[in-house]
Amino acid sequence: MEREYLIGVDLGGTKIEAGLVDLNGKVLKKIIMPTEAKAGKAKVIENIVYAVNKLRRDKIIGVGVGIPGPTDYKRGIAIRPPNLPGWNEVPLKKILEEKLKLCVAVENDAKCFAIAEFKCGYEKKVSSLVGVTVGTGVGAGIIINGKIYRGSSDSAGEIGHMTVVEDGAKCNCGNKGCLEMYASGRGIERMFFEKTKRRLSAEEIAQLAGRNKTARHVIEEAARYLGIGLANIIVAVNPEVVVIDGSIATIKGFVEKAHKEAVKHLGILPKEVRIEKSKTEDSGILGAASVVF
Repeated sequence: MEREYLIGVDLGGTKIEAGLVDLNGKVLKKIIMPTEAKAGKAKVIENIVYAVNKLRRDKIIGVGVGIPGPTDYKRGIAIRPPNLPGWNEVPLKKILEEKLKLCVAVENDAKCFAIAEFKCGYEKKVSSLVGVTVGTGVGAGIIINGKIYRGSSDSAGEIGHMTVVEDGAKCNCGNKGCLEMYASGRGIERMFFEKTKRRLSAEEIAQLAGRNKTARHVIEEAARYLGIGLANIIVAVNPEVVVIDGSIATIKGFVEKAHKEAVKHLGILPKEVRIEKSKTEDSGILGAASVVF
């Protein structure tokens, strides 16, 4: 009997992670490659197609793609992902289906993450959850009563674009003072450059933090701003648990400091809010694969 598989693609601002997933939710094979966002939309799509084709085997039921920004889930359109320059109302589902000859579903990447966390770790424990991704950008997926909450235009959870600094740094979305400009990888790189005139990656800055006061201060500031953002989403949604993942969330002490800052800003709400690091491996891939159904 021919086995059936799914492919999940977690499309980030800097890298693409794709995986071959069986129907039991196990990632059997994975590929990681640069997004090459600055090379333009066509190149990014070419990279997605390459990753999927490298993973193909037997019968592929479908491909799910997590997008770092607002999406129209029903029509499969990437609306305006801030960290993918030149993307504006891109009919990614249609494009990929034509190129791959497979069924494709497109969803916001943070929603994919929240779905994976709920299904793989929390489904029998809670009914409400917020999954927060902190990488190149910042996003969230909101689950209420066991179902993903999309909002009136599919854009619920875009917490990276809530204003945390009045008239602050200009964001790719066109607004100023967005959380993403202070708590993400891009935000860390921007703040470090403003203080030192040195262009380092967020990963390099995190490695430097142990012996460099400025790097340490920037990382702490980013965590503080994330905490403010978490407090805002907790006040608005009042979830049972907030789960955090992403490259920046892996920085030592980052989530813990953000947690402490969030608690300071919760006002009349109970202080014992569960804010936890993700324990689900490959949650972006699993979440993307799960939206095929």
